[in-house]
Amino acid sequence: PILPGHRNARLYAGITIGNCGANSAEGAEIIVKHAGLMKALISCLANGFDELQETTVVALKNCAASSQEAAYIVAHSNEALALIQGFVLHKNRSRLHDVAVGAINCISRSPRAVPRLRQMGLSKVFEERLWAENSGEDSELHKMTLACAVVNIECVNLEASDVHTSRGVALQRWILGQDGKKTMTHMVKCLGFALRDVQWNHVSFSPHSVICPLNNLTRTFPSSDLQ
Repeated sequence: PILPGHRNARLYAGITIGNCGANSAEGAEIIVKHAGLMKALISCLANGFDELQETTVVALKNCAASSQEAAYIVAHSNEALALIQGFVLHKNRSRLHDVAVGAINCISRSPRAVPRLRQMGLSKVFEERLWAENSGEDSELHKMTLACAVVNIECVNLEASDVHTSRGVALQRWILGQDGKKTMTHMVKCLGFALRDVQWNHVSFSPHSVICPLNNLTRTFPSSDLQ
């Protein structure tokens, strides 16, 4: 149990749960389907100190990354998703903000979870940060994570015939721009790191985390746009 008032016990319990959900679809689904565990995790998100909140977001991120079913369940936990969204909306960059962005990116790889993310307005939030020109605010790694989520959310139901719709045009304009091409280059670079099990700026990626948005791009847009 994640005991209230026991700072270290709560922190280590959160880390343990995160480890159980990492790289194990079965473990991830057991965690998010367990009402008591989810209630405790949501309590940590809402009432924890910063380090505990980060650890809890990472635990849910690991679950979402390990199982599309777990990602769907987290996306439809109103309290959990609203709290993670709140961390994303922090104006100041922080580790908590960054891990929350990573969690939404992981959830976005589940097509069944995407309508809920769009309903919460998360695609628009990510787009506003991504489309910003030369803001200097976001690191290349952070921009790439934002881009992966936007591509997953916007392309999941977007076919090649839809690229001229408002959704498709906005994404295509970014792809054709210098910033978009640079970010796509970083996606390929990150895929190389993932295949070699090498971290980028102390962050680990699975090959699937980059293959998913790259597949969505190549499925939706002509190859001439992606060169």
